[in-house]
Amino acid sequence: MPVFVIYQLLFTYRFCLDYVFSMHTAKRDIPLGRRSMNCYFLLFFFSSKIFIEATKHRHERYKQTSWKLRKERSFTSHYPSGTREKDDFSTLSSESRLIHYLLNKYAQAGNMARPVFNSSRAVDVQFAMTLVQLLDFDETKQLLITSVWKSYQWIDENLSWNPADYDGLEDIRLPPSITWTPDIVLYNNADEQYNREIHHELLAVMHNGLVKWIPSAIYRSSCPVNMANFPFDVQTCHFKFGSWTYDGNKLNLHFLNSTGPNIDLREYVNSSEWDMLSCEAKRSIRYYPCCGSDPYPELIYSVTVRRRTAFYIVVLILPCILLSCLTVVMFWFPPQRPDRTGLGMSLFSSFFVLLLILVQSSPPTSASISLLGIIIVLM
Repeated sequence: MPVFVIYQLLFTYRFCLDYVFSMHTAKRDIPLGRRSMNCYFLLFFFSSKIFIEATKHRHERYKQTSWKLRKERSFTSHYPSGTREKDDFSTLSSESRLIHYLLNKYAQAGNMARPVFNSSRAVDVQFAMTLVQLLDFDETKQLLITSVWKSYQWIDENLSWNPADYDGLEDIRLPPSITWTPDIVLYNNADEQYNREIHHELLAVMHNGLVKWIPSAIYRSSCPVNMANFPFDVQTCHFKFGSWTYDGNKLNLHFLNSTGPNIDLREYVNSSEWDMLSCEAKRSIRYYPCCGSDPYPELIYSVTVRRRTAFYIVVLILPCILLSCLTVVMFWFPPQRPDRTGLGMSLFSSFFVLLLILVQSSPPTSASISLLGIIIVLM
């Protein structure tokens, strides 16, 4: 308890004694019980005030104590006197000591700057795409929904160490949020809620600074649709990847050496509606009007798929053939028969239903009209 609090308590007690004594010497007609109650009230009032002031003083002192001092006090309360943080790290594993070393090293360099010691050099980033599954192809909205794996490789000069200093440890895993990662995005992304992907897959870091990263993603990419040969149509969709902010002088984008200019289909799951015909990839350099003569490398992957026609043959093609035969049969009926008109109306309604099914499967565009739809209308 502070000294001034004890002093104020003694002063309050002395004041109460003086009050009682003055009341007694003045011989006022005040009962002894009332004088005692007055003294107790004064003692309680001043004691409460002193306690509140002491609490405020202690709170102010606690706020003025720095975070570093509180951390040191917490450390000394958990460890014996004379224990040092350096001695505590000696009891950790080689992997823990290495991760602590790299995190401290990256904390000084920061994860916003490119991981090169010479700022005039570009970061060589190798990229590859693994197509896992074709989830959906919305012809009406002209959207292709796919599940893919993206493979990155680059050299991070801040993440290198000597394996001999850490019991021969040559690779570790680090979260991507604390290190620099390339801002490679899909240019033709059509997701309404799209923001830059936030991946939580760990980075595989080698002792020479080589970083390998394989995050997964689900893309909704725009794809122009040609419905002229529906349902025997073949569609070609493109995936255009590139850096959103870095030009080729700062981030040089290439295909991954192990896959080359191609899409990896080793993990592909066959679609129930589309057959995969071919996959191609190419690298191009583009110059945008906003950025002058700065080159922007792009990796363009092309996927060609063909529609499986078994469902549409049963639902559209065969009904059209049968209704066409019934149309010819209708002309064999004599004109005097009243059921000839009823058969004609039934055929017209059937063709109208088939046309509605075709419209629901086709995008509302005038660029390409299905030949099957034209045949149904003419019938």
